[in-house]
Amino acid sequence: MGQHYFYGDSIKKDLAEQFRWCKKAAEKGVSSAMRSMASDYTKGISTAVNHDQAYYWSLQAIEKDDGKALYQLGQLLEGKVTASNEPRQLLVLAKQAYEVAAKNGVSAAKDIDKINTKLYPNRF
Repeated sequence: MGQHYFYGDSIKKDLAEQFRWCKKAAEKGVSSAMRSMASDYTKGISTAVNHDQAYYWSLQAIEKDDGKALYQLGQLLEGKVTASNEPRQLLVLAKQAYEVAAKNGVSAAKDIDKINTKLYPNRF
């Protein structure tokens, strides 16, 4: 239901309802809903931005063996670099998350090294 509300698929688009339904599903153990919660908390969709909650939901999805959540965790860690006292450590963790995601078949993660090497040759 959450995805239907998010995209307005056969019903009126309603991000507050999307958040409510995804939270219910995430709390019941649905890994795709956990990833949705992490994304909502990262971007502030129908809730305040909360990186701790985004991290929590990413980890919950990872525990369900959701490879896409590893990629999402890499993005979250990489996004926190500018506000961190230890940016290098976060980048190392982000790279590890991307590498594990790639090994688990996440196609976007397979290209991350090539993309980041071109854009940020000294970042990773």
